[in-house]
Amino acid sequence: MSTCVSDCYRHQAARKAAEQGGASAQLNLGALYYNGQGVPQKLVLAYTMFNLSASQGNDKAVKNRDQLRPKLSSRQVQEGQRLAAEWQPGRPLTTKSTTGK
Repeated sequence: MSTCVSDCYRHQAARKAAEQGGASAQLNLGALYYNGQGVPQKLVLAYTMFNLSASQGNDKAVKNRDQLRPKLSSRQVQEGQRLAAEWQPGRPLTTKSTTGK
């Protein structure tokens, strides 16, 4: 399987599990957004996913979120926090950021 197809499949699988509230899946989806694997790189959405996972006690997500924060503007951090706060398990996760990458 080519890397693109594999990454796209990983993104779809992680998204489905993340939408159900899985902390590990949210961490994995955040990493895919951070690295641009299977999706365009979107740091705000990576921050959002790390924040959701961190809120469930995932220590690696806390570390990833805290390491990503300095790379974002305060507006981007606020957007990531807002997106995480508005999301409800079982609802689709956003794929768009209004503040850019």
